[in-house]
Amino acid sequence: MVQNSKLTFEISDPRLEKSIPVVNQKISDNGIVALKWINTRNELSKHILSSLIDYQSSFWQSGKETDLIPLTLKKFLKLYHSKFLDKSRLSRLLPTLLVETLLDALKREVKEETNFDIMPISLVKVISSNSRLHLEFIVEAKYTGGIFIPSKDVDFYHWSDEKEITYYHDIIS
Repeated sequence: MVQNSKLTFEISDPRLEKSIPVVNQKISDNGIVALKWINTRNELSKHILSSLIDYQSSFWQSGKETDLIPLTLKKFLKLYHSKFLDKSRLSRLLPTLLVETLLDALKREVKEETNFDIMPISLVKVISSNSRLHLEFIVEAKYTGGIFIPSKDVDFYHWSDEKEITYYHDIIS
């Protein structure tokens, strides 16, 4: 991070902060090695997840467990070779990777932001706007429980019917 025209280091994870000493705005040699290790792990994680998304594409599109295709570590490494990835490293990384479907992510996000439990029914619309750098998903869902306890990012919620969703789409398009 650049602060007051100087490069400063911000370490948001307290566990990482304890393991990587920063003295006078400089990271020790041990800290640099740890950061390189983290970058390598992140690159390998990205490679693994991208490969799994490719290999299991029919599952990711349908969300049905019956569309999962069996895949061994050996077959994965043969199909999706990476210079620093071997069977041992792959077997240690796989259990630590969080992978969730769009609907699982929606349920988790709604719970985190509002404390509501929902059951997604269908994807109504996906909205993309040139003025925004993200997609908006309009989802039909059934409320299954919880009371409104907003996160710091949420201060209002509103139940909508189909007419309002159409109107909402017209406003943001």
